[in-house]
Amino acid sequence: MEMPPHDYGPFLDRFVRACEADGRVLAALLLGSRAAETSDEHSDLDLVVVVEDEAYDGFVADRDSFIATLGRPLLLEDFDVAGIVFVIYADGADVELTISRAGDLAMTGPSRVLLDKHGVVDLDIAPGSTLHSAEDDAEAARRQIQWFWHDLSHFMTALGRGQLTWAYGQLDDLRRYCLNLARLAAEPGADPEGYWKAEELVPEDVLSDLRSTMVGPQVDELWRAAWDVVALYRRLAREVAAQRGLSYPDELDRLLTSRLEELDSGQSARPG
Repeated sequence: MEMPPHDYGPFLDRFVRACEADGRVLAALLLGSRAAETSDEHSDLDLVVVVEDEAYDGFVADRDSFIATLGRPLLLEDFDVAGIVFVIYADGADVELTISRAGDLAMTGPSRVLLDKHGVVDLDIAPGSTLHSAEDDAEAARRQIQWFWHDLSHFMTALGRGQLTWAYGQLDDLRRYCLNLARLAAEPGADPEGYWKAEELVPEDVLSDLRSTMVGPQVDELWRAAWDVVALYRRLAREVAAQRGLSYPDELDRLLTSRLEELDSGQSARPG
């Protein structure tokens, strides 16, 4: 059964009126698929409130009051990022609200100006400006490349102990690193968000390789899948490292995959 499309027109009207009435707000933007007019019945609403730099801290501290002027929230979470709030309202509106300082405003992706009191959105923003600096992007890539091996070590510990549920979960974490690396390979500055919108943002060959590793918690299947994930990781991690001038951790690779071989061989040698 298809989900009936949510009518966001009344909500957007309330949003613009609330922004007009708040003296701290300089502009309001609509982002994402709804700005690009490519949304479907499952698309949420991505909004940005641009506030005066000096008013930012106060607005963030008082954000719940602003959010309540738009409707009755049933879910309101920032997941420890105070300037980005996820809200589900009682009327069904599903909203991601970003609060931005005027001085930090960077236009990326599809956007539509809903309100601009003082021409803030027309400020001279450097072409190609993004929400992430090159340093941020390189650090995000480094973490994905290095942290993979930490979780592979946990996978081996779990499977070596015969704790198949833990091993199953660790294998899924390893797949997430591959998805994140695929995003970073395709788009510098991309957010490493794992499975989120994978079919839209991750190349089909990567998705196909990962689907073949989606096995149940059986020992032999987990070992095979782990080797396939390592092979995919190597391809993606080397590409991302080369793009950003990072070193691929060859020595770490040799050490951990040698241990993986030993454990795999030991498992195969055990009586069934």
